[in-house]
Amino acid sequence: MRRAPIYISLFFLLMGCSSDKDQINITISAASSMMDSLYEIKQQFELEHPEVTVYFNFGGSGSLRRQIEQGAPIDIFISASEKEYTRLLDEELVTAGEVILKNILVVISPKDSENKSLEDFLKSTEKLAIGTPGAVPAGTYAKEAFENMNIWDEFEERKVFAKDARHVLTLVSEGTVGAGIVYASDVKKSNEISILEELNPMYHRPIRYFMALVEKDSIEEQKKVFAIKQFYDYLQTETSLAIFKDYGFEVVQQEKLVNE
Repeated sequence: MRRAPIYISLFFLLMGCSSDKDQINITISAASSMMDSLYEIKQQFELEHPEVTVYFNFGGSGSLRRQIEQGAPIDIFISASEKEYTRLLDEELVTAGEVILKNILVVISPKDSENKSLEDFLKSTEKLAIGTPGAVPAGTYAKEAFENMNIWDEFEERKVFAKDARHVLTLVSEGTVGAGIVYASDVKKSNEISILEELNPMYHRPIRYFMALVEKDSIEEQKKVFAIKQFYDYLQTETSLAIFKDYGFEVVQQEKLVNE
């Protein structure tokens, strides 16, 4: 297995996170749509395992995949895109993992918007924010849905591409754009936006979250290996799954994935 050079900036950032030699630090790269739920899970996990500190690296799944290819010091990868997970699996950079969650897309607008539906928004001249297709899974799914609904071309001069789903949420909540496409989990506990409607999942591929352990070139200390596996397993406990559900994710039946 070949690995690209260490992803330097992230490496030194993580190396400086803790000076306690007895503290075990683990790092998870995860789709930005999981930010709120994972921080809540982190708090609970660290209460139960005070010797472990969990750090997160959030972003679009495509960007996170590229960081791992470049050698970023990541321990667990959680992708909102099957393509990004499969690519790393084919490159032998992650182990076969699990599908743990599903999500749906929603059309959102600023709280004070005059638009009450996607149809209303289509009649306006306002901008639409989506994650960059090909790099951000939410944007890829949105483009696929709009193409199948035969309305993608209607946004030719109105699209604003964002770096991830959280960026879309920010653009909408600040009123920079008139609407955006995000995951239902992004807005489950938000009071700053309105949901115009859910996009029918029949118009795009299923939105599934893939979780896998990142392969290592060097042998990690046994206590860190154990801590990584502890958190990996903890994400699949009833405690964690209940938190994911509370944030709008759909928990799916666990299925071990293989590289066929």
